[in-house]
Amino acid sequence: MPPLPSLPEIPPSREGCRAFSLVEVVAALGIFVFSLVALLGLLPVALQSARDSLDISTALELAEKLSAKFNGVAFTSLSTIPSPVIYYYNDIGEEVSASSDAAVYQASVELGASESPQLIRVAISVRLAQGSPAPHEFCYLILNNE
Repeated sequence: MPPLPSLPEIPPSREGCRAFSLVEVVAALGIFVFSLVALLGLLPVALQSARDSLDISTALELAEKLSAKFNGVAFTSLSTIPSPVIYYYNDIGEEVSASSDAAVYQASVELGASESPQLIRVAISVRLAQGSPAPHEFCYLILNNE
């Protein structure tokens, strides 16, 4: 009968061992899951911030568009425009009718007197057409150059 092969010797310590223990794996998974939950918790805040930023930049763009529109009107004609004037815009800034389903933004323009008869105060308020809690408001003056 041939001799049996000898069994490998078991080292007295784990010095040469390169594997992770179960405790280390569970701890690493715990840290990973905790980090993932924290990042997912920030997602709604980041999305709301992006929406607010988009609304502010769109409101500013619409206010600039209305400002240019009223700057092109003769100074003497400005006093005959009824106030407030309300405009509706779609999501890409094109003017639409009030009854349109595409109306996303509502811009209100109020013309008023200022301290000087040579100036007209123009207040522009832009909000979501469905109603937003706080409109974005802009104000400027038109000088009589006539």
